[in-house]
Amino acid sequence: MATYNSQQINSFEDEGERQFDNTPIPDGMYHMQIFYVEDKPNSSGTGDVTSIGFRVLNGEFEGKAVFKSFNLGHQSDAARAAAQREVEKLFVAAGIEGTDRDTDYLLNEEVICKVCKAGWSKTPRNDIESFKPITNEQKNAAPAPAAAQPQNTNNDAW
Repeated sequence: MATYNSQQINSFEDEGERQFDNTPIPDGMYHMQIFYVEDKPNSSGTGDVTSIGFRVLNGEFEGKAVFKSFNLGHQSDAARAAAQREVEKLFVAAGIEGTDRDTDYLLNEEVICKVCKAGWSKTPRNDIESFKPITNEQKNAAPAPAAAQPQNTNNDAW
């Protein structure tokens, strides 16, 4: 868990076997559920990173996972503040209120994610550009047929 407004950072371990198809999915809006949260040292050893895994809940890409990392424990104040702003948007989209927020609270929450290609990666990967709340209608809707396409982004204001 990562309490991003304090220095306390613990780990959440994924008990299941980690076998994911990391083939990128097309850019678009996806109904996703947070299934994974882990805090670990970043690759440069300058702090900690929180990795959050999102799984597509319906449509052609149901079950596909996309991961996003947040530098919540970075030594740089600017990097940490930017990550906190991003995570704040995720908490709002997930409907989690209050000031005592821990990233473990995000587990099993559903949000709409705007998925895009990661511009920073040398290999084809996805990134999540933004989050928005899931409506009650979307949450209660039956899963879309397997051949459904990602939600259209043309009419969404981001």
